[in-house]
Amino acid sequence: MGHKIKFVIRCFLFVTMSWVLGGCASFLGIEQPHVHLSNLKLVRGNVFEQRFEGTLRITNPNDFTIELDGLSVKVLLSGREFAHGVSTHHAILPRFGETELTVKLTASTFDLLRQIPGVFESQDMLYQLQGYVWVAAEKFGRHKVAFDEDGRLSDNW
Repeated sequence: MGHKIKFVIRCFLFVTMSWVLGGCASFLGIEQPHVHLSNLKLVRGNVFEQRFEGTLRITNPNDFTIELDGLSVKVLLSGREFAHGVSTHHAILPRFGETELTVKLTASTFDLLRQIPGVFESQDMLYQLQGYVWVAAEKFGRHKVAFDEDGRLSDNW
């Protein structure tokens, strides 16, 4: 009987800690930054992969300054994964302000070929950015904050 109680308590603690840590940023009062794709430029490519420079516009909707200390991003076009990348750039986001960061993105040739049918389906190509930014604010410390934003390529170019 004692082992079952210990197991139930461990499971409860695990689930509780996962919930608290997963929602830590919102629990602390940090609203997620808004991230939008403002430019995408092909840098180089070969048979297996292509390298892009993506410019991300990051907006701080909070009433306090946030330090950005890196990010991880995945770009989807019309619901299909297109490219992914990370950045260790450090930037200061003023309260209710914005900044732009350049991120090196990698796309496989296979992922690019999967995009071809979507190009001809409509005039506007939808994109989605998913990922995390590592933020630091004096009163909250350093935290990983998720983002998930949608947009249209025709709106940006």
